[in-house]
Amino acid sequence: MTDKTRNDDPFCSREILSETLFYGTKSFYVLYDIKPVVPGHVLIIPKRHVMGITELTNVEFMELHGLLRMLIPKMLRLYKSDGSYNIVLQTGRYSGMSIRHMHIHLVPRNRRDRYQIRNNRLYVDLERNRKGMGRKFVDSEVKRLRKAFESLAQSHKSDLNSA
Repeated sequence: MTDKTRNDDPFCSREILSETLFYGTKSFYVLYDIKPVVPGHVLIIPKRHVMGITELTNVEFMELHGLLRMLIPKMLRLYKSDGSYNIVLQTGRYSGMSIRHMHIHLVPRNRRDRYQIRNNRLYVDLERNRKGMGRKFVDSEVKRLRKAFESLAQSHKSDLNSA
């Protein structure tokens, strides 16, 4: 990433972050989204400028895991969720990523909210693609992926047999 991109990145701006920051860890900020889709919509942002989850170090990834395990139940209690929530992570140009810095949306849900992500275009497209590509396509993709992951599967054979 160039310095220009980082300078244009709102998540690299301490001033912008301080406006809605409410929690942080060694490697992550947690802030309230300035355009929440429902009450309780927060962002989890790495302090280090990375584009996606695969750029996190193992230590950062484990820290993120712990942060999510702590944050999710607390947010669900605060926003009176029945246990429903969305976690959204978009990476790369074609995913819909709007800010070129990894960020995870955590959106607590409850029956009173009016946000209709469950009925969004993704599910319409998934259903259309299931019908359009057919079982033959799916079977060929599974075969291709099994071959590509064969060496990993050997080391995790018991995991695959129990699936």
